[in-house]
Amino acid sequence: MVPFSSRFLVTTSPCWTIKKAIRLIEGLTKRAVENRVTADANLPLITLSNPVQLIDRLFQLSSHRPPNASVPEDSNSFALKKYYWKAWYIVMMWSCGGKVGDEMEKIYPIYPQLRLFIHMILVKSFRFPLEFEGKTAEEWEELEAKTVEKEKEAIMNLEANLMRQGVDEENSKLIGMVCFNQPRELPRRPPEQFIRKLETLAVDCSMASRLCECRQPDMVDQLIRNVGPSKAMPAIQELFATNASAIEAMPVSTLCQFLHYDLQRRKVVRTDDGNAVQTIVSRVRAAFANYAVQDDCINAVLFLLDRRTAFSIRERLGAKLVLTNLFANPDEVMETNQGAEGVWMDGLRQTSFYPKIASALVPQLARAALDSEGEQLNCLLTAIRDEIDADNMHQLSVLLPALVEKFGKISEAKASPLLDVFLRYMETCAAAPDVWPTDFPRDCGQQPVLKYLVTLPNKKAQILMTADAVEALLRLLCYTSGNQTKSYKALAEVWLSDKHAMPRVVCDGKAIDLLTPKLRAFMLQFDHEKIVKIAMRGLDAQLALNVACELSTIRPEHASRLLEIACRNRELSKSDVMSLDKTARIMLNIHNINGVKHAQQVLSLLDDLQRCDHDKMEATTLTHTSPIKSTIIERPPTKPMTRVEMLQYLKAATVPNAPFVLGWDIWRDTQAAEDVAMAVVEHLEGNLKFFLGDRDAFNLIFAVLGPCARKFPSVKSRLSTFSAKVLKSAATSSAIEGHLRQYVPNAPSLANQVKKELTEEEMLLALRNKVIPPGYSRALLLSKFLQRHEEIFSDLSDPLQLDLQMLAIFGDPGIDELVAQMPQRCPLKTIEIVFYRLLSSFNAKYNSHLVCTFFMRNSIREFCRVWTIQHWSNLAHYVVTMVIRNPQHIKTAVDLIDHLVDLTNVEITVPIADVVLAFSRSDLPVNQRKQAQNLLDDIQLKYPCLFVDPMANQTSIQGIRWRQRDTDAVVTTLVAQAVNPAHSDAFCAVRTLIQMVETYPKAMIRNFGTMTEQIPLLTRMSNASKKEIMPFVTFVLDSTLKLLPLMRESSYCYVLGYAIHEFLSFFE
Repeated sequence: MVPFSSRFLVTTSPCWTIKKAIRLIEGLTKRAVENRVTADANLPLITLSNPVQLIDRLFQLSSHRPPNASVPEDSNSFALKKYYWKAWYIVMMWSCGGKVGDEMEKIYPIYPQLRLFIHMILVKSFRFPLEFEGKTAEEWEELEAKTVEKEKEAIMNLEANLMRQGVDEENSKLIGMVCFNQPRELPRRPPEQFIRKLETLAVDCSMASRLCECRQPDMVDQLIRNVGPSKAMPAIQELFATNASAIEAMPVSTLCQFLHYDLQRRKVVRTDDGNAVQTIVSRVRAAFANYAVQDDCINAVLFLLDRRTAFSIRERLGAKLVLTNLFANPDEVMETNQGAEGVWMDGLRQTSFYPKIASALVPQLARAALDSEGEQLNCLLTAIRDEIDADNMHQLSVLLPALVEKFGKISEAKASPLLDVFLRYMETCAAAPDVWPTDFPRDCGQQPVLKYLVTLPNKKAQILMTADAVEALLRLLCYTSGNQTKSYKALAEVWLSDKHAMPRVVCDGKAIDLLTPKLRAFMLQFDHEKIVKIAMRGLDAQLALNVACELSTIRPEHASRLLEIACRNRELSKSDVMSLDKTARIMLNIHNINGVKHAQQVLSLLDDLQRCDHDKMEATTLTHTSPIKSTIIERPPTKPMTRVEMLQYLKAATVPNAPFVLGWDIWRDTQAAEDVAMAVVEHLEGNLKFFLGDRDAFNLIFAVLGPCARKFPSVKSRLSTFSAKVLKSAATSSAIEGHLRQYVPNAPSLANQVKKELTEEEMLLALRNKVIPPGYSRALLLSKFLQRHEEIFSDLSDPLQLDLQMLAIFGDPGIDELVAQMPQRCPLKTIEIVFYRLLSSFNAKYNSHLVCTFFMRNSIREFCRVWTIQHWSNLAHYVVTMVIRNPQHIKTAVDLIDHLVDLTNVEITVPIADVVLAFSRSDLPVNQRKQAQNLLDDIQLKYPCLFVDPMANQTSIQGIRWRQRDTDAVVTTLVAQAVNPAHSDAFCAVRTLIQMVETYPKAMIRNFGTMTEQIPLLTRMSNASKKEIMPFVTFVLDSTLKLLPLMRESSYCYVLGYAIHEFLSFFE
């Protein structure tokens, strides 16, 4: 088919009417679209020699031309709305009805409306407004509303000039018929009929796939930048389904993003639909071998490695699949359903571009190693070791502690490969002793990265190392003490030598003792002779006691030796144990259970010290003093206040949100002088809003004026006038109205006045805007609304109606009284629906503080545990917005996060902190970014396990899960010992559990079910055995009473009910 020519369109006769010209052009264009055959697929619909001129000419044809010679010069700025949108429909057929031609590069940056339609087609979202070109849907809605107002005003001005008379919106004939003819200005809201026609046209002409083929401009790249890969990929998927040859023209980086999207969505490559994936994999592998496109290949690899270390498990799995398909051995089969990962690191190292990015990849490879296994883990550690250099060594060092802790706690063999990495790190530090990054992250976790100046003992050389690396290295040498490899011996010769002391370390000019009590206690968990000898080196009595109380996992023989050192030369006293922290008793109890010598002696001292403190408290509380005859001190007489002094006194007493307090002298002074009493009346009139809002203040000031009115007629007359005005113009409570009617007994009763009946919507609007209608009060409105809607929300089946109700309740400034009533009135199903509506997206119209209050009062475990990462991110938007708007709410924000962590786990702080971090690095005003940073600092202070990487602008959790698991394991062990009648010291286990209730209440709540589940087992024991385990039963009862205030959420109802049932069965 011959392409449709544009010459005819340019030469359309000016004598034609708009209707004829537009219809003729539209008819010819539609015929060209409908008559296309398969052979025309690679041809544009129309050849446009000068597309900008042609499109401008088309919109000129749609201009509104009034039948009047004397029209304003700007009359051509209007178009007939019907033909204006027909013109846009024609433009979309010209530009996208066939193959997208070279003219798209010329017209795309000029016409924003065209870009909006293309965006709708690519994301398959045919609606207005939507997120587009950096603006949210709400922002586009606001711009459209402003443009509509300007348009109406301009149209009425045009009509006024044409008709020589005033025109308003009601009698205007052009509003609704014409619109601005500004195709190069901001995009406008299309009619719904136009949107549906465009949607049909896009499907019939496969516009999405045709646009994805366009490289000038690169539509796919711009779409990914605007909306992200997940929203852009459906259009690319459609392109590959309709035109497989488009894979060859697509950039490698885009193909890798598509593979990541497609494979993580399907999780496994099926044999029946894997052809497209295999084609893309082959295309990408071929590009990796092509030197001409290395930059694009590097971007693709960097994207995949970034997704490989993402927070989302699904994204990490997708990246594992893509990397395995691209770089693993082709004969290797990846079992995705089992979560395995292929060995792709070797293939990546063999690419031609790997040397260019190897150094920069080291931190990302270290993060990827955290959840790698088998041969892939060995390959990653080998690559990390080989690529450590002066540019990345210190950035890597802050990631090594997480690797040491994870692999060291699994097995010695798992942690051994890290010895080669640390040896290479030390060699690199020695080769570049003065290198320290200028842009080193200063906030890795809670503590800043410390620079250690280490003096090596044998070489007498000085090197710079991070504190993280030094501490991780010492712990690694303990974990791998049974593996005497060459690397281990080289490191141990420097750090754990029995021939010389440990290396000298200086930080900020101060010497650092590496053998802290915590490290000594950690070393004493192992049996290696050299490690134990070093840990015991230089111990005095107090230090030995501190080390023994540091960890409960110290081996019993080492703990016995520590306490023997502490008690060997002298008898311990109370002053020796006063410096121990609150966890010391728990550690000593566990040592005592394990048969450690002298543990009971130290426990006895702690008991005596606690008993002495208790006795002191009782003695202080019960101390009786001999009664002393009270002396009445009479207040010296004061001089009566003048009128000016009275006004100043009343002004000082009238403070908003504070009690209104008057001295007793005011009765004397007001009755002593008429002008002083009149000053009180004037103050009442001038501060009427304050007194009407504070019933106690109103009662007090009328109590003062009552005697004055009886004594001074002028005061009574003034009060009568004042009361009549207030009763006539303001709605007052019955208590205040009673005072006023004393002076105006004949005033009409408000009860006889007919009040307007308000609908539920009007009530909510009045409560939200705090504009109370005449005859009502806020309390009365709330009462009436709750009488009609006992459960607050009326219709949950209609999403639109629910959104309107939520906007009325949560919209700024909001109705805090209804939010406070929701836990008592709304069913759990309603609360759950409201949760999901709030978390579906961040709504800037809502009062963030009110939303956070709702979350604090209504969150329960069943709701929180199923929230997705996006839900937590939207919640974080409300939290950080609340803090930015009012920094005084920062404690409320941290308390809310702490409450939600208790209900779920500490990992939810990661998506929350990511949002806060994004706000602190955004382009907001400096003071708002500062408040966001303060919130982030407080969250990190609350959770030291939260690691913030400023260079990558992301957060992660390091270490806390092990600590929680260890605590739970200790509780389980103690419970097992406490319910075992044959155990030698079951009572000691109960004592330890009692201390843990005081010290770790949250841990005991987590294990409450474990404790109560033992009660049925005890019921089956003999009477003699029951007597032995009665201390445990008493402990469970007491701990239930202590923990009950912390278990108010509905999720605890079941476990508490079960516990009560078992207790009743036990005591029958």
